[in-house]
Amino acid sequence: MPRSIFCCSAFALAAVASLAAAPHAAGQGQGLNGAMAKPEGSQPAGPALSQACGDLETRLSALEAKLADQQREPGGLEWHDTSGQQFTQRWTGRIMGDGVLIAGQDSASLAAFGNQSNYFEFRSVRIAVDGQGYGVFDYKLELELEPEFGGAQAVRMRDLHVGIAEIPWFGYVRLGNFKEPFSLEQMYSRKFITFLERSLADVFVPRRHVGMCAYQHTADERFTWAFGAFIQDVDQDLKERVDDNQGIDLPVRVTWNPIYTAGGRGVLHLGLGYVWTDDRDDLLRFAVAPETHEMDAFIDTGILTVSDYHRLGGELAVVYGPFSVQSELIYVAANGIAGLADQDFCAAYLFGSWFLTGEHRVYKRASGAFARVKPNTNFWLVRTVDQDIDWGWGAWELAIRWSYLDLTTNGIPRPQRNGKNGLANNLTLGLNWYWNPHMRLMFNYIHSWASVVDTIGLADGVADTDILSMRMQVDF
Repeated sequence: MPRSIFCCSAFALAAVASLAAAPHAAGQGQGLNGAMAKPEGSQPAGPALSQACGDLETRLSALEAKLADQQREPGGLEWHDTSGQQFTQRWTGRIMGDGVLIAGQDSASLAAFGNQSNYFEFRSVRIAVDGQGYGVFDYKLELELEPEFGGAQAVRMRDLHVGIAEIPWFGYVRLGNFKEPFSLEQMYSRKFITFLERSLADVFVPRRHVGMCAYQHTADERFTWAFGAFIQDVDQDLKERVDDNQGIDLPVRVTWNPIYTAGGRGVLHLGLGYVWTDDRDDLLRFAVAPETHEMDAFIDTGILTVSDYHRLGGELAVVYGPFSVQSELIYVAANGIAGLADQDFCAAYLFGSWFLTGEHRVYKRASGAFARVKPNTNFWLVRTVDQDIDWGWGAWELAIRWSYLDLTTNGIPRPQRNGKNGLANNLTLGLNWYWNPHMRLMFNYIHSWASVVDTIGLADGVADTDILSMRMQVDF
Protein backbone atom coordinates (compact mmCIF):
# COMPACT_ATOMS: atom_id res chain seq x y z
CA MET A 1 0.00 0.00 0.00
CA PRO A 2 1.27 3.57 -0.68
CA ARG A 3 0.63 4.47 2.97
CA SER A 4 2.80 1.57 4.20
CA ILE A 5 5.61 2.58 1.86
CA PHE A 6 5.38 6.14 3.17
CA CYS A 7 5.52 4.99 6.81
CA CYS A 8 8.48 2.68 6.23
CA SER A 9 10.35 5.38 4.31
CA ALA A 10 9.85 7.80 7.17
CA PHE A 11 11.25 5.34 9.68
CA ALA A 12 14.20 4.55 7.42
CA LEU A 13 15.08 8.24 7.12
CA ALA A 14 14.88 8.60 10.89
CA ALA A 15 17.22 5.63 11.36
CA VAL A 16 19.77 7.05 8.93
CA ALA A 17 19.70 10.40 10.74
CA SER A 18 20.31 8.67 14.07
CA LEU A 19 23.24 6.70 12.67
CA ALA A 20 24.77 9.82 11.23
CA ALA A 21 24.74 11.44 14.66
CA ALA A 22 26.19 8.33 16.36
CA PRO A 23 29.94 9.28 16.17
CA HIS A 24 29.38 12.48 18.08
CA ALA A 25 27.39 10.73 20.74
CA ALA A 26 29.93 7.89 21.13
CA GLY A 27 33.03 10.08 21.59
CA GLN A 28 36.11 11.07 19.58
CA GLY A 29 37.88 7.72 19.74
CA GLN A 30 34.98 5.82 18.26
CA GLY A 31 34.90 5.58 14.50
CA LEU A 32 32.29 4.59 12.02
CA ASN A 33 32.89 0.92 12.62
CA GLY A 34 32.28 1.43 16.30
CA ALA A 35 29.06 3.26 15.60
CA MET A 36 27.86 0.54 13.26
CA ALA A 37 28.80 -2.25 15.60
CA LYS A 38 25.81 -4.33 16.62
CA PRO A 39 25.10 -3.99 20.35
CA GLU A 40 25.28 -7.20 22.25
CA GLY A 41 21.90 -8.88 22.66
CA SER A 42 20.06 -6.54 20.23
CA GLN A 43 17.21 -7.79 17.95
CA PRO A 44 17.07 -7.51 14.15
CA ALA A 45 15.69 -4.14 12.97
CA GLY A 46 13.24 -5.58 10.35
CA PRO A 47 10.41 -6.85 12.62
CA ALA A 48 10.52 -3.75 14.83
CA LEU A 49 10.29 -1.42 11.82
CA SER A 50 7.33 -3.34 10.36
CA GLN A 51 5.54 -3.18 13.71
CA ALA A 52 6.07 0.57 13.93
CA CYS A 53 4.78 1.08 10.38
CA GLY A 54 1.70 -0.95 11.18
CA ASP A 55 0.99 1.08 14.31
CA LEU A 56 1.30 4.34 12.40
CA GLU A 57 -1.00 3.11 9.63
CA THR A 58 -3.62 2.13 12.22
CA ARG A 59 -3.48 5.58 13.79
CA LEU A 60 -3.81 7.27 10.38
CA SER A 61 -6.84 5.12 9.53
CA ALA A 62 -8.48 6.07 12.83
CA LEU A 63 -7.88 9.77 12.16
CA GLU A 64 -9.34 9.50 8.63
CA ALA A 65 -12.43 7.73 9.95
CA LYS A 66 -12.93 10.40 12.62
CA LEU A 67 -12.63 13.17 10.02
CA ALA A 68 -15.16 11.43 7.76
CA ASP A 69 -17.60 11.15 10.67
CA GLN A 70 -17.27 14.87 11.33
CA GLN A 71 -18.15 15.59 7.69
CA ARG A 72 -21.35 13.58 7.80
CA GLU A 73 -24.76 15.03 8.61
CA PRO A 74 -26.92 13.46 11.34
CA GLY A 75 -28.90 11.54 8.71
CA GLY A 76 -25.76 9.77 7.54
CA LEU A 77 -25.30 11.78 4.35
CA GLU A 78 -21.93 13.14 3.37
CA TRP A 79 -21.61 16.90 3.62
CA HIS A 80 -20.15 18.82 0.71
CA ASP A 81 -19.77 22.58 0.58
CA THR A 82 -21.55 23.75 -2.59
CA SER A 83 -22.20 27.34 -1.50
CA GLY A 84 -19.71 28.61 -4.06
CA GLN A 85 -20.93 26.48 -6.95
CA GLN A 86 -21.98 28.67 -9.88
CA PHE A 87 -25.27 28.21 -11.71
CA THR A 88 -25.53 25.31 -14.12
CA GLN A 89 -27.40 25.54 -17.43
CA ARG A 90 -29.70 22.98 -19.02
CA TRP A 91 -31.54 23.83 -22.23
CA THR A 92 -34.88 22.17 -22.95
CA GLY A 93 -37.73 22.62 -25.41
CA ARG A 94 -40.85 21.15 -26.91
CA ILE A 95 -42.76 21.06 -30.19
CA MET A 96 -46.40 19.95 -30.38
CA GLY A 97 -48.26 19.92 -33.68
CA ASP A 98 -52.04 19.35 -33.62
CA GLY A 99 -54.48 18.50 -36.39
CA VAL A 100 -58.21 18.74 -35.57
CA LEU A 101 -61.08 17.56 -37.78
CA ILE A 102 -64.70 18.45 -37.01
CA ALA A 103 -66.23 15.11 -37.92
CA GLY A 104 -69.85 16.13 -37.41
CA GLN A 105 -72.28 18.69 -36.02
CA ASP A 106 -76.01 18.13 -35.67
CA SER A 107 -78.53 20.87 -36.40
CA ALA A 108 -78.58 22.05 -32.78
CA SER A 109 -74.80 22.36 -32.75
CA LEU A 110 -74.79 24.30 -36.01
CA ALA A 111 -77.51 26.62 -34.73
CA ALA A 112 -75.84 27.23 -31.38
CA PHE A 113 -72.17 27.41 -32.32
CA GLY A 114 -72.03 27.89 -36.06
CA ASN A 115 -70.02 25.81 -38.49
CA GLN A 116 -66.79 24.99 -36.65
CA SER A 117 -63.64 24.82 -38.77
CA ASN A 118 -60.97 22.16 -39.03
CA TYR A 119 -57.52 23.40 -38.15
CA PHE A 120 -53.83 22.63 -37.77
CA GLU A 121 -51.67 24.49 -35.28
CA PHE A 122 -48.43 24.25 -33.42
CA ARG A 123 -50.11 23.86 -30.06
CA SER A 124 -46.93 24.56 -28.16
CA VAL A 125 -43.44 25.60 -29.19
CA ARG A 126 -41.27 26.37 -26.19
CA ILE A 127 -37.66 26.89 -25.30
CA ALA A 128 -36.38 26.92 -21.73
CA VAL A 129 -33.22 27.04 -19.66
CA ASP A 130 -32.94 26.02 -16.04
CA GLY A 131 -30.22 25.23 -13.55
CA GLN A 132 -28.99 25.11 -9.97
CA GLY A 133 -26.23 26.84 -8.08
CA TYR A 134 -24.82 28.26 -4.86
CA GLY A 135 -25.95 25.33 -2.79
CA VAL A 136 -29.70 25.90 -2.44
CA PHE A 137 -30.82 28.05 -5.40
CA ASP A 138 -32.39 27.17 -8.74
CA TYR A 139 -33.98 29.06 -11.63
CA LYS A 140 -36.04 28.52 -14.77
CA LEU A 141 -36.83 30.67 -17.79
CA GLU A 142 -39.38 29.28 -20.26
CA LEU A 143 -40.86 31.14 -23.23
CA GLU A 144 -43.74 30.16 -25.52
CA LEU A 145 -42.85 30.85 -29.15
CA GLU A 146 -46.20 29.96 -30.68
CA PRO A 147 -47.09 33.00 -32.84
CA GLU A 148 -50.87 32.93 -32.47
CA PHE A 149 -50.77 35.74 -29.93
CA GLY A 150 -49.75 37.94 -32.83
CA GLY A 151 -47.86 41.11 -33.49
CA ALA A 152 -45.05 42.21 -31.25
CA GLN A 153 -46.35 40.03 -28.43
CA ALA A 154 -45.71 36.70 -30.15
CA VAL A 155 -43.42 35.51 -27.33
CA ARG A 156 -45.37 34.61 -24.19
CA MET A 157 -43.96 34.30 -20.70
CA ARG A 158 -44.43 30.86 -19.11
CA ASP A 159 -42.26 29.66 -16.24
CA LEU A 160 -40.03 32.46 -15.00
CA HIS A 161 -38.91 31.90 -11.43
CA VAL A 162 -36.18 31.35 -8.88
CA GLY A 163 -36.28 28.94 -5.95
CA ILE A 164 -34.58 28.44 -2.59
CA ALA A 165 -34.38 24.99 -0.99
CA GLU A 166 -33.89 23.77 2.58
CA ILE A 167 -35.58 26.72 4.27
CA PRO A 168 -36.49 25.71 7.86
CA TRP A 169 -40.21 24.92 8.29
CA PHE A 170 -41.04 26.06 4.75
CA GLY A 171 -38.93 23.62 2.74
CA TYR A 172 -38.64 24.85 -0.86
CA VAL A 173 -39.81 28.39 -1.69
CA ARG A 174 -40.36 29.62 -5.26
CA LEU A 175 -40.80 33.23 -6.44
CA GLY A 176 -41.79 34.39 -9.91
CA ASN A 177 -44.30 33.40 -12.59
CA PHE A 178 -45.44 29.78 -12.35
CA LYS A 179 -48.45 27.53 -11.77
CA GLU A 180 -50.51 27.90 -8.64
CA PRO A 181 -50.71 24.69 -6.57
CA PHE A 182 -54.23 23.51 -7.42
CA SER A 183 -55.60 20.45 -9.30
CA LEU A 184 -53.75 17.21 -9.95
CA GLU A 185 -54.33 17.49 -13.70
CA GLN A 186 -52.66 20.90 -13.78
CA MET A 187 -49.72 19.97 -11.56
CA TYR A 188 -47.99 17.90 -14.23
CA SER A 189 -46.84 19.18 -17.59
CA ARG A 190 -48.84 18.99 -20.81
CA LYS A 191 -45.95 16.84 -22.02
CA PHE A 192 -47.20 14.08 -19.72
CA ILE A 193 -51.01 14.35 -19.87
CA THR A 194 -52.94 11.35 -21.18
CA PHE A 195 -55.16 13.26 -23.65
CA LEU A 196 -54.44 16.12 -26.06
CA GLU A 197 -56.12 18.61 -23.75
CA ARG A 198 -57.05 18.65 -20.11
CA SER A 199 -60.65 18.02 -19.09
CA LEU A 200 -63.57 20.47 -18.99
CA ALA A 201 -62.90 20.91 -15.26
CA ASP A 202 -59.66 22.69 -16.10
CA VAL A 203 -61.65 25.86 -16.83
CA PHE A 204 -61.81 26.45 -13.06
CA VAL A 205 -58.09 25.97 -12.45
CA PRO A 206 -55.93 29.09 -11.99
CA ARG A 207 -53.09 29.39 -14.47
CA ARG A 208 -49.59 30.76 -14.08
CA HIS A 209 -49.46 33.90 -12.02
CA VAL A 210 -46.77 36.01 -10.40
CA GLY A 211 -46.30 35.20 -6.74
CA MET A 212 -44.52 33.08 -4.20
CA CYS A 213 -45.21 29.58 -2.91
CA ALA A 214 -43.77 27.18 -0.34
CA TYR A 215 -43.57 23.42 -0.98
CA GLN A 216 -42.85 20.80 1.66
CA HIS A 217 -43.22 17.06 2.21
CA THR A 218 -42.59 14.54 4.95
CA ALA A 219 -39.38 12.53 5.04
CA ASP A 220 -41.15 9.44 3.68
CA GLU A 221 -42.91 11.58 0.99
CA ARG A 222 -46.35 10.28 1.94
CA PHE A 223 -47.66 13.78 2.63
CA THR A 224 -47.03 16.95 0.63
CA TRP A 225 -48.38 20.45 1.09
CA ALA A 226 -48.02 23.76 -0.67
CA PHE A 227 -49.38 27.25 -0.08
CA GLY A 228 -48.76 30.64 -1.59
CA ALA A 229 -49.93 34.11 -2.59
CA PHE A 230 -50.21 35.33 -6.19
CA ILE A 231 -51.04 38.53 -8.03
CA GLN A 232 -53.95 37.88 -10.33
CA ASP A 233 -53.79 38.33 -14.10
CA VAL A 234 -50.35 39.71 -14.84
CA ASP A 235 -50.44 39.71 -18.64
CA GLN A 236 -48.35 36.79 -19.90
CA ASP A 237 -47.71 38.55 -23.22
CA LEU A 238 -46.91 42.05 -21.96
CA LYS A 239 -45.22 40.59 -18.83
CA GLU A 240 -46.76 43.34 -16.74
CA ARG A 241 -49.91 44.69 -15.14
CA VAL A 242 -50.22 48.41 -14.41
CA ASP A 243 -53.20 48.89 -12.10
CA ASP A 244 -53.82 50.04 -8.54
CA ASN A 245 -56.00 46.98 -7.94
CA GLN A 246 -53.95 43.89 -8.72
CA GLY A 247 -56.23 41.22 -7.26
CA ILE A 248 -54.95 38.23 -5.32
CA ASP A 249 -55.10 34.43 -5.23
CA LEU A 250 -54.39 32.46 -2.04
CA PRO A 251 -54.02 28.75 -2.94
CA VAL A 252 -53.25 25.72 -0.80
CA ARG A 253 -52.87 22.06 -1.78
CA VAL A 254 -52.27 18.93 0.31
CA THR A 255 -51.77 15.36 -0.91
CA TRP A 256 -51.57 11.95 0.74
CA ASN A 257 -49.93 8.92 -0.85
CA PRO A 258 -50.76 6.01 1.49
CA ILE A 259 -49.80 3.32 -1.04
CA TYR A 260 -46.61 3.24 -3.11
CA THR A 261 -45.41 -0.25 -3.98
CA ALA A 262 -43.38 -2.14 -6.58
CA GLY A 263 -41.37 0.91 -7.58
CA GLY A 264 -44.47 2.93 -8.42
CA ARG A 265 -46.53 0.22 -10.13
CA GLY A 266 -48.96 0.39 -7.23
CA VAL A 267 -50.08 3.90 -6.21
CA LEU A 268 -52.97 5.51 -4.36
CA HIS A 269 -53.09 9.31 -4.42
CA LEU A 270 -55.55 11.53 -2.56
CA GLY A 271 -55.48 15.31 -2.69
CA LEU A 272 -57.38 18.42 -1.69
CA GLY A 273 -56.96 21.95 -3.01
CA TYR A 274 -58.46 25.35 -2.25
CA VAL A 275 -58.08 28.84 -3.76
CA TRP A 276 -59.59 32.09 -2.55
CA THR A 277 -59.66 34.84 -5.16
CA ASP A 278 -60.28 38.53 -4.58
CA ASP A 279 -60.84 39.60 -8.14
CA ARG A 280 -59.01 42.68 -9.38
CA ASP A 281 -62.05 44.23 -11.12
CA ASP A 282 -64.96 42.34 -9.49
CA LEU A 283 -65.65 40.56 -12.77
CA LEU A 284 -65.72 36.82 -13.41
CA ARG A 285 -66.10 34.75 -16.55
CA PHE A 286 -65.75 31.04 -17.33
CA ALA A 287 -65.83 29.84 -20.94
CA VAL A 288 -64.70 26.54 -22.42
CA ALA A 289 -64.41 24.76 -25.76
CA PRO A 290 -65.00 20.99 -25.99
CA GLU A 291 -61.44 19.94 -25.01
CA THR A 292 -59.85 21.51 -28.05
CA HIS A 293 -57.74 24.64 -28.29
CA GLU A 294 -58.94 26.65 -31.30
CA MET A 295 -62.68 25.90 -31.39
CA ASP A 296 -65.20 28.43 -30.12
CA ALA A 297 -66.42 28.23 -26.54
CA PHE A 298 -69.53 26.07 -26.35
CA ILE A 299 -70.40 26.97 -22.76
CA ASP A 300 -69.87 30.49 -21.41
CA THR A 301 -71.13 32.25 -18.28
CA GLY A 302 -70.64 35.64 -19.78
CA ILE A 303 -69.34 38.40 -17.53
CA LEU A 304 -70.53 38.15 -13.93
CA THR A 305 -70.14 40.78 -11.22
CA VAL A 306 -68.72 39.24 -8.04
CA SER A 307 -66.74 40.46 -5.06
CA ASP A 308 -64.69 37.30 -4.56
CA TYR A 309 -64.93 33.57 -5.13
CA HIS A 310 -63.76 30.25 -3.73
CA ARG A 311 -62.54 27.11 -5.50
CA LEU A 312 -62.42 23.72 -3.80
CA GLY A 313 -61.09 20.59 -5.49
CA GLY A 314 -60.74 16.92 -4.59
CA GLU A 315 -58.25 14.55 -6.26
CA LEU A 316 -58.06 10.77 -6.63
CA ALA A 317 -55.62 8.64 -8.60
CA VAL A 318 -54.87 4.91 -8.61
CA VAL A 319 -52.12 3.05 -10.45
CA TYR A 320 -52.29 -0.74 -10.58
CA GLY A 321 -49.57 -2.01 -12.89
CA PRO A 322 -50.46 -0.97 -16.46
CA PHE A 323 -53.92 0.25 -15.37
CA SER A 324 -54.70 3.65 -13.89
CA VAL A 325 -57.72 5.69 -12.85
CA GLN A 326 -57.80 9.41 -12.16
CA SER A 327 -60.63 11.73 -11.11
CA GLU A 328 -61.25 15.23 -9.79
CA LEU A 329 -64.25 17.23 -8.60
CA ILE A 330 -64.07 21.04 -8.48
CA TYR A 331 -66.66 23.36 -6.96
CA VAL A 332 -66.76 27.15 -7.34
CA ALA A 333 -68.73 29.53 -5.12
CA ALA A 334 -68.83 33.20 -6.17
CA ASN A 335 -70.17 35.97 -3.96
CA GLY A 336 -72.30 38.51 -5.80
CA ILE A 337 -71.78 42.23 -5.34
CA ALA A 338 -74.22 45.12 -4.94
CA GLY A 339 -77.18 42.86 -4.21
CA LEU A 340 -76.57 40.55 -7.18
CA ALA A 341 -77.14 36.83 -6.73
CA ASP A 342 -74.36 34.52 -5.61
CA GLN A 343 -73.26 31.96 -8.18
CA ASP A 344 -71.97 28.42 -7.90
CA PHE A 345 -70.55 26.08 -10.52
CA CYS A 346 -69.07 22.60 -10.58
CA ALA A 347 -67.10 20.27 -12.81
CA ALA A 348 -65.73 16.75 -12.68
CA TYR A 349 -63.89 14.17 -14.75
CA LEU A 350 -63.04 10.49 -14.55
CA PHE A 351 -60.61 8.67 -16.81
CA GLY A 352 -58.96 5.31 -17.05
CA SER A 353 -55.94 4.16 -19.04
CA TRP A 354 -54.28 0.85 -19.90
CA PHE A 355 -50.77 0.30 -21.25
CA LEU A 356 -51.06 -2.59 -23.69
CA THR A 357 -47.28 -3.08 -23.58
CA GLY A 358 -47.00 -3.30 -19.80
CA GLU A 359 -45.64 0.12 -18.77
CA HIS A 360 -47.18 2.18 -15.99
CA ARG A 361 -47.80 5.85 -15.30
CA VAL A 362 -44.93 7.36 -13.31
CA TYR A 363 -45.86 9.05 -10.03
CA LYS A 364 -43.55 11.50 -8.23
CA ARG A 365 -44.23 11.34 -4.52
CA ALA A 366 -42.39 14.53 -3.55
CA SER A 367 -44.64 16.65 -5.79
CA GLY A 368 -47.83 14.57 -5.68
CA ALA A 369 -48.08 14.51 -9.48
CA PHE A 370 -47.42 12.32 -12.51
CA ALA A 371 -44.34 12.48 -14.72
CA ARG A 372 -42.74 11.08 -17.87
CA VAL A 373 -43.61 7.59 -19.11
CA LYS A 374 -40.64 5.44 -20.11
CA PRO A 375 -41.38 2.69 -22.67
CA ASN A 376 -40.00 -0.76 -21.96
CA THR A 377 -38.78 -0.78 -25.57
CA ASN A 378 -38.35 2.26 -27.79
CA PHE A 379 -39.83 2.38 -31.27
CA TRP A 380 -37.53 1.92 -34.24
CA LEU A 381 -37.71 0.43 -37.72
CA VAL A 382 -34.40 -0.33 -39.47
CA ARG A 383 -32.85 -2.67 -42.01
CA THR A 384 -30.11 -4.88 -40.56
CA VAL A 385 -26.79 -5.78 -42.18
CA ASP A 386 -28.43 -9.08 -43.19
CA GLN A 387 -31.09 -7.10 -45.08
CA ASP A 388 -33.73 -8.14 -42.56
CA ILE A 389 -36.17 -5.75 -40.90
CA ASP A 390 -35.76 -5.05 -37.19
CA TRP A 391 -38.16 -3.01 -35.10
CA GLY A 392 -39.21 -1.98 -31.61
CA TRP A 393 -42.84 -1.47 -30.61
CA GLY A 394 -42.56 1.50 -28.28
CA ALA A 395 -45.36 1.80 -25.71
CA TRP A 396 -49.08 1.76 -26.50
CA GLU A 397 -51.77 3.20 -24.23
CA LEU A 398 -55.57 3.16 -24.47
CA ALA A 399 -57.59 5.72 -22.52
CA ILE A 400 -61.19 6.80 -21.99
CA ARG A 401 -62.47 9.91 -20.21
CA TRP A 402 -65.80 11.39 -19.20
CA SER A 403 -65.88 15.04 -18.15
CA TYR A 404 -68.73 17.22 -16.95
CA LEU A 405 -69.19 20.97 -16.55
CA ASP A 406 -72.10 22.97 -15.15
CA LEU A 407 -71.98 26.69 -15.96
CA THR A 408 -75.66 27.37 -15.40
CA THR A 409 -76.04 30.76 -13.73
CA ASN A 410 -78.50 31.30 -10.90
CA GLY A 411 -80.89 34.18 -10.27
CA ILE A 412 -80.21 36.02 -13.53
CA PRO A 413 -83.29 36.63 -15.71
CA ARG A 414 -83.02 35.16 -19.20
CA PRO A 415 -83.09 38.45 -21.12
CA GLN A 416 -80.15 39.71 -19.04
CA ARG A 417 -77.91 36.71 -19.52
CA ASN A 418 -74.94 37.51 -21.70
CA GLY A 419 -73.40 34.08 -22.28
CA LYS A 420 -74.16 30.53 -23.42
CA ASN A 421 -75.05 29.22 -19.98
CA GLY A 422 -75.60 25.51 -19.63
CA LEU A 423 -74.16 22.05 -19.16
CA ALA A 424 -71.54 20.13 -21.09
CA ASN A 425 -70.57 16.47 -21.14
CA ASN A 426 -67.64 15.09 -23.12
CA LEU A 427 -66.69 11.51 -23.86
CA THR A 428 -63.10 11.14 -25.11
CA LEU A 429 -61.35 8.04 -26.42
CA GLY A 430 -57.58 8.14 -26.67
CA LEU A 431 -54.75 6.12 -28.19
CA ASN A 432 -51.15 7.08 -27.38
CA TRP A 433 -48.08 5.66 -29.07
CA TYR A 434 -44.86 6.45 -27.18
CA TRP A 435 -41.88 6.16 -29.52
CA ASN A 436 -39.44 6.80 -26.67
CA PRO A 437 -39.52 8.83 -23.44
CA HIS A 438 -39.45 12.11 -25.42
CA MET A 439 -41.62 11.44 -28.49
CA ARG A 440 -45.20 10.27 -28.93
CA LEU A 441 -48.20 10.27 -31.27
CA MET A 442 -51.63 10.94 -29.75
CA PHE A 443 -55.09 10.27 -31.21
CA ASN A 444 -58.38 11.44 -29.67
CA TYR A 445 -62.03 11.07 -30.55
CA ILE A 446 -64.35 13.46 -28.69
CA HIS A 447 -68.14 13.42 -28.56
CA SER A 448 -69.54 16.56 -26.97
CA TRP A 449 -73.04 17.08 -25.61
CA ALA A 450 -73.74 20.73 -24.80
CA SER A 451 -77.06 21.72 -23.25
CA VAL A 452 -77.38 25.43 -23.93
CA VAL A 453 -79.93 27.52 -22.03
CA ASP A 454 -81.77 30.14 -24.12
CA THR A 455 -79.81 33.39 -23.73
CA ILE A 456 -79.31 35.21 -27.01
CA GLY A 457 -81.82 33.53 -29.26
CA LEU A 458 -80.38 30.03 -28.94
CA ALA A 459 -82.89 27.23 -28.53
CA ASP A 460 -82.83 25.06 -25.44
CA GLY A 461 -81.66 21.52 -26.14
CA VAL A 462 -78.63 19.31 -26.57
CA ALA A 463 -76.06 20.08 -29.26
CA ASP A 464 -73.98 17.10 -30.43
CA THR A 465 -70.51 17.52 -31.93
CA ASP A 466 -67.93 14.92 -32.99
CA ILE A 467 -64.24 15.76 -33.16
CA LEU A 468 -61.14 13.85 -34.29
CA SER A 469 -57.71 15.11 -33.28
CA MET A 470 -54.09 14.01 -33.32
CA ARG A 471 -50.78 15.33 -32.05
CA MET A 472 -47.13 14.74 -32.83
CA GLN A 473 -45.01 15.67 -29.83
CA VAL A 474 -41.29 15.87 -29.18
CA ASP A 475 -39.48 17.41 -26.25
CA PHE A 476 -35.81 17.57 -25.41
